[in-house]
Amino acid sequence: MDNLFLYVISLSITTLVYVYILHLPEKISGAKSLVKHYYYDNGIKNFIFDVFLVYIYISIARFFMRLLKINTIIGNILLVAVCTLIISTCFMFYFLTRKDGSSFFASWFHKAKFSAVLYDVILVTTTYALYRICI
Repeated sequence: MDNLFLYVISLSITTLVYVYILHLPEKISGAKSLVKHYYYDNGIKNFIFDVFLVYIYISIARFFMRLLKINTIIGNILLVAVCTLIISTCFMFYFLTRKDGSSFFASWFHKAKFSAVLYDVILVTTTYALYRICI
């Protein structure tokens, strides 16, 4: 990402709207207590974690944008969605092999299953789209 400040602002706006205004992760996942634990009880720590995690997802997608020479905004946004879908699905399968309760993410994927992947795709893709609109 060329402008980290705009990236953090984009993620902040996306998180604010989806989590604290629309309550999207609760509605999609049905995991109200886990959402509360992640975004409310440990919000600052986990937002910092999300800054790095979402950045990695987008960086992987940007690698494939360059590799595949995808230069349109729509193509880039779709590639971010596809990459996020693949990465998050892999994490889901990994954490589903772990005991429920052994970590936050094991609990998250055991409870929300593919809904957690869907939420990741929405969060990461919207963050990237907002970032692209701002640059």
